Order: sequence, then C-alpha cells, then structure tokens
Amino acid sequence: MTSLSLSINGMPECRIVVSTPDDEETERRAAWLNEKSRSPQGTGF
Repeated sequence: MTSLSLSINGMPECRIVVSTPDDEETERRAAWLNEKSRSPQGTGF
C-alpha cells in the first residue's frame, strides 16, 4: 500500500491518511476486504 498523509488547516494535529494499493494483488485483496465489510454477513469493520 502507498499512503498519503494530508494535514487539515485550522485543526492542529489532525490528519487524513489515504492508502492506495500499489500492485494488482494488493488491489484485489483490498477490494475483497471492502466487499466483506459492506455485506450483511461480513466482518463489519
């Protein structure tokens, strides 16, 4: 995964971190986790 960290103006110590897959295998696994977390029988992160 590749991470990008963004600061928020006017909110000290507050950051948003965006993670994106950097290869096809990681993209496939991230999509699987996303699908499972949204399904009624999923893990419910």
